[in-house]
Amino acid sequence: MSAPRRDLNTPAKRLLIISAGSLGQEIRDLACGIMMHEPAVAPWQTLGFLDSRPNIHTRGIPLVGSPETYVPEETDEFVCAIGNPAQRRRFAEPVRARNGRFALLVEPSSKVGGFTELSEGCVIGPFCLVSCNVSIGESTFLIAHVTVGHDVRIGSHCQISAYSFFGGGATIGDEVTVFPHACILPGVHVGNGATIGAGSVVTRTVPAGTTVFGNPARPIAP
Repeated sequence: MSAPRRDLNTPAKRLLIISAGSLGQEIRDLACGIMMHEPAVAPWQTLGFLDSRPNIHTRGIPLVGSPETYVPEETDEFVCAIGNPAQRRRFAEPVRARNGRFALLVEPSSKVGGFTELSEGCVIGPFCLVSCNVSIGESTFLIAHVTVGHDVRIGSHCQISAYSFFGGGATIGDEVTVFPHACILPGVHVGNGATIGAGSVVTRTVPAGTTVFGNPARPIAP
């Protein structure tokens, strides 16, 4: 499944990026690239930020309001650009509660296989390879050069860093953080809220809330 193509006769939408921090700036660049090179899959013609921090630097993109109080308009779509999974959920929920619709962003260089489900709010960054029969939950980010094997299930609000690998049939819970170059072997389960350290090779189940590191990956102290 790739990003849905839009009807060019429908009104263009505005993409509002929740958080104007460093990840928000990356999402701005990704969205601008999609708008420039893939206009048929990008319904947005304008961008804006939602951020309540004083003196935040938006680099020329309008600061529209705060995610806690903004009332979505009919032509708005959203993406929550916060790296911490729990905080991403926290700031996305008020917008969803007011019937805000979240966008799906797939960078044109990435490939998505057949019968794969990408939920709203997902971001698939550059040079990712997502195989067939995969399911990815809402507001999960694959940053860049991520490989996801067949029949993998990834939950919502996960942060998957660059060059990570997920073997076929692996299952990843909600709000999981995977740091760069991690490898989750086929069929392995990672529980909700777990953290996988950079370069780790995960060979067996990771319990919920556990941080693991190493090859093979083992729990480490908080």
